[in-house]
Amino acid sequence: MKGLFLVVFLMWFVSQMNTEETEEYVQFNVIEDPYPRLPRRNYSCSTMACPARHICGCMPTPITPETPYRDLDCGCYHEYDMMPVCEGL
Repeated sequence: MKGLFLVVFLMWFVSQMNTEETEEYVQFNVIEDPYPRLPRRNYSCSTMACPARHICGCMPTPITPETPYRDLDCGCYHEYDMMPVCEGL
């Protein structure tokens, strides 16, 4: 009986260790912004509401010295010419 209790306790203990490791792994697996000085980009149209006669679209960003990689920037565009909507208007 003591052996069965010991086996059950050890199985529970190991499962708790695995749970804690998983939580720590998820906690430290946060992707940091490689360029924190730049404005944050929208990577999806799923949560974006655009005004009438506009559509949400994702355009590739230009490659610059500050951002030497291709990225996507999603936002509202005029539906007839795909020009970005001015933020202040």
